[in-house]
Amino acid sequence: MDITPKISIIVPVYKVEQYLPRCIDSILAQTFTDFELLLIDDGSPDNSGKICDEYAKKDRRVRVFHKENGGVSSARNLGLDNSKGKWIVFGDADDWFTKYALEILINKSTEADTVLGNSFQFYSDKYTPVLCYNQGVFDNVISKVFHFALWGYLLSSATIKFHHIRFVAGLAFSEDKIFLLEYCLYCKKMVFINEIVYVYRINNNSACRNSNYYHKLTHQFMAANELIVLKKRSNLSDINNTVLINHCYFTLKHALIDYILHTNIIFPTEEVIKLYEKYLSEEIPINKFNVLYYRAFASAIFCHIKRITKKLICYK
Repeated sequence: MDITPKISIIVPVYKVEQYLPRCIDSILAQTFTDFELLLIDDGSPDNSGKICDEYAKKDRRVRVFHKENGGVSSARNLGLDNSKGKWIVFGDADDWFTKYALEILINKSTEADTVLGNSFQFYSDKYTPVLCYNQGVFDNVISKVFHFALWGYLLSSATIKFHHIRFVAGLAFSEDKIFLLEYCLYCKKMVFINEIVYVYRINNNSACRNSNYYHKLTHQFMAANELIVLKKRSNLSDINNTVLINHCYFTLKHALIDYILHTNIIFPTEEVIKLYEKYLSEEIPINKFNVLYYRAFASAIFCHIKRITKKLICYK
């Protein structure tokens, strides 16, 4: 008999053999036990896939899927396609859950169709709370959402499936932000709680902390375009339209600031950002949603930044 679990936990797995056991152990040790764990081996070249299989042999709640490497978005999408639970929880294989995480989240699910718990950042043996907001129940969720990493959320599977919300394949940055913003368009209420449910390991080798700013800005332009596409194909209120445009703007602005502040040859100054206001406020043509287009655009911007910052340094 096919038993439907209350929660489906989806964990993409790629080159994490040193961290993976702690992640899986933290899930299997949960006080709330009515869940399935979907481990998506994204063609990992190390022993991660074998570790997943060993856990599946020991616990029937663990389901393993092996696939060719296609990136974290395709791995999460495969998990969504095969999930059976009423609720969806995402985790990263180098992080871990606190012991009462699922119990805390599910107990609040009667108050809203989305629950967000707090998390710790773990770096250099130090734990730091990620969010500092008051607890409460929020409506008009898309204008109130403030956390764009997937960890910490309990999401409605029915909402995801009914609106066929999926991650953008091939997108290396902000894929979780786009997914959550689209989800929040259809979310009626969200409850935020301060209890710690997740520990996020800051890993200097992860994609999000990669110093390839050229690659990063290319994908942030692609992400911004996806927000424009989402705005155009959704029947949104003026307020929600504005929210998405603002997120599009900040997605690009933060990528530029990150590059300027972390590249030694660039002189960090507000004048540089001001020169790019026009790029950040214009809508990106949908028919040019092409990796090569954005790669060329990012390259041209970086060359321009280097030229203008040299002039700014001379003027100073």
